[in-house]
Amino acid sequence: MAVALHGQTASLRVENASQGVLHIVYDETQLPELIMHLEDGSCWLPR
Repeated sequence: MAVALHGQTASLRVENASQGVLHIVYDETQLPELIMHLEDGSCWLPR
């Protein structure tokens, strides 16, 4: 999984070996929600 910022937009790229690549672009109105979900999800990662 990778997140890249492009000025006022961001893109999320998720690769799955069996199902290929998912690439989603978020505009400036969607960025706060994307950031919130990524922060929430990071709580589940081992430290």
